[in-house]
Amino acid sequence: MYDFGVGVAQVEALTQEVHMANDMQALHALAERLPKWRVWRHREVSELWEGLYLTMDIEPESERLRFFQWLQEGDRRTPSHGVGQEFCDRLTVALANVSETGPLFPHAPRLGPYQHPRVMVALANVAGFFDATREDFPIPDAMRGLVSAGNLSRWRQRGIDVAGGAVKRAVLVEEYESTWPTIERDLRDGYKNGLSAASKVGERGLWLRLKALEWAKTRGKLRERPALPVLFSR
Repeated sequence: MYDFGVGVAQVEALTQEVHMANDMQALHALAERLPKWRVWRHREVSELWEGLYLTMDIEPESERLRFFQWLQEGDRRTPSHGVGQEFCDRLTVALANVSETGPLFPHAPRLGPYQHPRVMVALANVAGFFDATREDFPIPDAMRGLVSAGNLSRWRQRGIDVAGGAVKRAVLVEEYESTWPTIERDLRDGYKNGLSAASKVGERGLWLRLKALEWAKTRGKLRERPALPVLFSR
């Protein structure tokens, strides 16, 4: 006679194994979506969309494909392709506040408008902005840590004002001399050529990176860096 008890036990054991496997897959998927803070806390700038996912405690790399599929459609207010309403709401608020005068400062020149999900911004600037709106858009403690006194002090020691997009002359020269060959002479002659308008008022020795780059770009002095591969552009 067949022992049904053995069959039931085998089915239960197999079912438990399947559940465990599914649980492991779920845990692995969850781990993939957690931000790699040990990397991001050492990044000065990122694209805006990356910073927004970090404010949601989500690893941007885990959403890259879905984000670019969504971006290709062009409607930045409607969720689709796995891009949810929470991200769209945060993006809407962020884009409304990106400008040369802040509160979210672009950190690199763009051919198009700065109100774009791929505009470069300082992560500490994004963190500080959303921390001020935390009643509507809460952020994780790790993101809030990017605007801690110690973290900002580390950037200032390098001559970088992450919130205002200002840098010391030496930092500006080091970063852009390969694409702006006359940068040292142009900075030295700033009061003659109009570049002095890019110096930060009240902060001797600091230059507004974006304004300086725009000055160079309009005068044909700035050579584009080789572009990184882009899945989609808009």
